[in-house]
Amino acid sequence: MIPSTKMSSVFEKQLQEIADELRNPFNGQSDVDFKNILDFVSKMWEDDTKLKDYCLIKPIVFGCGGHGIRLYNDNKYDVMMEMKFRHYDAIIVKKDQDRPGIYHLNFQDLPCNKYMTDNMLTGGSDLKRDDVHAWAQAILENAHGSTVRGRREIYLLRYKRRNNSHTIHAISSTREFYIDFAPAVKLVVDESSAQALPKAWPGPKRSKATTFMLIAADFELSFLKQAGKATIDALLLMQALCIAKNLPKIRNYHHVTLALLLHDWKKIDPQSSLATVFLALLLNLWDGMNKEDLCYFCDADLSLISNFSKTEMAEYATVLKSAMETLSTYSLRKKLNEGSCRSYFVK
Repeated sequence: MIPSTKMSSVFEKQLQEIADELRNPFNGQSDVDFKNILDFVSKMWEDDTKLKDYCLIKPIVFGCGGHGIRLYNDNKYDVMMEMKFRHYDAIIVKKDQDRPGIYHLNFQDLPCNKYMTDNMLTGGSDLKRDDVHAWAQAILENAHGSTVRGRREIYLLRYKRRNNSHTIHAISSTREFYIDFAPAVKLVVDESSAQALPKAWPGPKRSKATTFMLIAADFELSFLKQAGKATIDALLLMQALCIAKNLPKIRNYHHVTLALLLHDWKKIDPQSSLATVFLALLLNLWDGMNKEDLCYFCDADLSLISNFSKTEMAEYATVLKSAMETLSTYSLRKKLNEGSCRSYFVK
């Protein structure tokens, strides 16, 4: 459990020093090289004629870069290319009856051009996942071999298609980084803004071609801007701890979902200390693994650990419990050796 008594200032100080050390100085808007390449690729997307009159494209920097929680050695950005169709609020969002947390998007009430009708929709007007990716690939392949000027360097761009995203590898003489692009359809769900990512998901063959996963990107980004510095720093520490303890299947979205839930439950707030927020996140991540129950904050049907085996969940829970018990003890000590906490965050 998280200690109920007052935590030591020396523990808080060590956590803060580690978080400051882990923080990547490049976070979205502060990275001119990334911004120039994003502008270059976005222009290619906007100029594509296939959907130009029916769909506005808006890049949304997401993941660690958008949330402002990139680690010092993170050389990747995640960008959603939001597809805002005309009358997008008329898209019918249907739950998949065989895949909890997965949806199908029906365009029967929207105006569609010939390209969409012939290439992107089923006979029943459901949007086809792979054809959305094919459209994105045809655009981004044109970036392969292009050069873009950064702040001081010229970058060569390379393109690679992945399962659920499209990667641009930017290479200069002194730096290289990756941008993972994912097409995302803008929606209105229960009167709130959402995005649907085309994502393959196990299940019956009859409906596998049209599967999408919903996320609330606008809400997440807005929340983290208001959550307070302690929450941002605690998310950095949680990422680092999971890397240092060799828990690779725990990703940033697990931590962000827990932070959102803890704020919603009033367990933490923008005035909470770093130690309080960090230990609350660690406790609840362990609890989710231990109980085999961790769902997306705005969709209780979408399990975030469906790709874990029972053995993996048990192993992860054991590692997290050990870290939680030791660090909780540290939080009560008035004296700590220099660097006592460090081994939990830095390999």
